[in-house]
Amino acid sequence: MMGALTPAIRAEAVRARGSAAAALPWVGIILAGISTAGILITPENQERAALLWQTLYVTGMAAPLMTLLAGLTTARETTARDGGTLWRATNPRTILVARFIVLAGLSALFHALAFWLVIPLSLAAGAPTDIPRLLWAGLACWVATLGLLALAFVLTERWGTIPVFLAAWVWQVIGALAAETTAWFAIPPTWAVRAMLPILGAHQNAEPLAASDPLATESPALALTLSVLLTVLVLVLRVRLPGTLRVERGTDSRPVGRRSTRESAVGAIRAMMRSRAVMPLCAAAILLAVATAAIYPNSYLLGLHTYAMLPLGACVIAVLTWQAVLPGWRVLILRKATVPTAVQAWLLLWVSFVSVAVTVTALANALRRGHGDAASLLAITQSGALWLILGIAGTLGALWITVRFGAGWALGAAVILIIVGVTLGGDILADTWLWILGPTAWPLSADTPQRFLAAALIASAFAVLTWLLSTRAMRNAPARAA
Repeated sequence: MMGALTPAIRAEAVRARGSAAAALPWVGIILAGISTAGILITPENQERAALLWQTLYVTGMAAPLMTLLAGLTTARETTARDGGTLWRATNPRTILVARFIVLAGLSALFHALAFWLVIPLSLAAGAPTDIPRLLWAGLACWVATLGLLALAFVLTERWGTIPVFLAAWVWQVIGALAAETTAWFAIPPTWAVRAMLPILGAHQNAEPLAASDPLATESPALALTLSVLLTVLVLVLRVRLPGTLRVERGTDSRPVGRRSTRESAVGAIRAMMRSRAVMPLCAAAILLAVATAAIYPNSYLLGLHTYAMLPLGACVIAVLTWQAVLPGWRVLILRKATVPTAVQAWLLLWVSFVSVAVTVTALANALRRGHGDAASLLAITQSGALWLILGIAGTLGALWITVRFGAGWALGAAVILIIVGVTLGGDILADTWLWILGPTAWPLSADTPQRFLAAALIASAFAVLTWLLSTRAMRNAPARAA
């Protein structure tokens, strides 16, 4: 096997070249730039700013981003039918191992850019730089996330990118919340987070560790070892499984409902989407908002919807909708010229419904907790208005990227926007001019009349632009597929 592994790795590298998976690691340049901006803007606390984004990445973004990297690779191979290698004189196990090695290399490139690129940038800015700490943090984070990458690699092969991508957010939340419990070693989602906390010198909520805190002097060896063992276990089990885990999806024969032949294009889209996951996901989002409001104060609900539910949900429903209509799109667009508008209207109906429901829930929660003063209610209403506009703009933008470039690019853009929004809108950077660069955080960072007006106008203009772009992309989709 070892003799055939080297050419297999070279072949996998060639196949990855130019793909969405190969482009994703370069996001690390953007993230290193954000860290450098934090260093320049906070001269009184530059060392913490240098590692602030890295802490946010480890505690809030690592699992979805690594899952997306794995999912883009498996989706590429599913579309290409493995390049015909399944029917040639090649060892499937060798191909599997080579593919994961290339994946691990892409992950290493991402972590090197995200962590190590901060070193020359901060040195160029004349800021104090803990070079050994940054080098060790980048290497340790790559090792700590290998187990997650292997698990995502196997699961996306079986169930596809979207379900595993959504599950990765749950994995990330569990890992962050349980990372500092006494039983963390028995909870696999915590291993990557726990390994990095003492290295980064932060708690799971990104607050700095006190020098007297036992976690500050804890060795990450156990957590890193568990992550490596998870990697080996997942790959060994996958290699030993016969054949492929991939489910070959034939023609979708699910009924679209007895109203699908009506003249209304919106009615046809509604009937087609009746058995898909978009409506259940929107209902689940509303239930999650209500449950959060019942337990926590409004700050938790506002942050959850602003930083996670809205940007992620807008992207996911756009991807799921396009995947549902794509098989018959050539016929749909020929029979009904207004069908692109129907797709857009159907999507905007649901994303707007969720935003309005969350706004009403937040207002009711404020009244229930005795915060019914005019200023508090006005702030929530302004957040709700921006949720509505940004939800429309985000959904249409995700639809355009999905139709024009593919689902992987749309999901990657959503993750980037979430990271930038959390970084620029959730900390002291929100008090600087950089707030305008984090649009997903505008419902919270646009807290003055001037900021609110600017955010509303920019988001509205972007919504109009993405409406036009997505309409054009959908009309031209059959020609691109020909």
